[in-house]
Amino acid sequence: DRIKKERKRQLALLNDIKVKENLYLAAIQDLKNASRELQSTIERLRKETEDARRRQISRFRPTKVTGFASLKGKLPPPVKGEIVTFYGKEKHPRFNTFIFHKGIRIRAPYGSEIRSIYHGKVIYSDWFKGYGNIIIIDHGDSYYSLSCHASRLFKKVGDRIKQGEVIGLVGDTGPFYGSGLYFEIRHGGKSVNPLNWLAQSELVRVRR
Repeated sequence: DRIKKERKRQLALLNDIKVKENLYLAAIQDLKNASRELQSTIERLRKETEDARRRQISRFRPTKVTGFASLKGKLPPPVKGEIVTFYGKEKHPRFNTFIFHKGIRIRAPYGSEIRSIYHGKVIYSDWFKGYGNIIIIDHGDSYYSLSCHASRLFKKVGDRIKQGEVIGLVGDTGPFYGSGLYFEIRHGGKSVNPLNWLAQSELVRVRR
């Protein structure tokens, strides 16, 4: 009886692991699909923004000396919290699968304030499949920041934003990570490592 019970327990455990693996793999595939859709949306918004800029005769064009790029490594983080996923390729320790993160995930209490890392203009503020409520800010010189999985968004498309201004509240990033913020920085449509740009005194690296 004891052997049968132990075998039954082990089978149940294996089934549970298999179910979790299937759920994880399905979630990864959904995330990849959503990432492709987001990339297309960002590219469309970027082209629209750049076209609008070119049509303006007198417009301020930030330079690498005075604009966003000059603050590399000094920008305030969008939220205070713990970094739970990092930019780049990550291997799942159990399921032996890989995923490339185009941003970072910061664990923070639900409802925490999300602040803009730099002044700019909102070019997207709405729900997006796979990313929840998302706000995209154009910071000039083809630099953009994306704050995702917000529980609330306070700004709309066209709004001018100041550095440090509250743009939303932290929501839930899903069953694998809980409450927090998924955050990206893009340049010319391509993702860059946010940790190379943010001042990290208010961020904690919990694992790599």
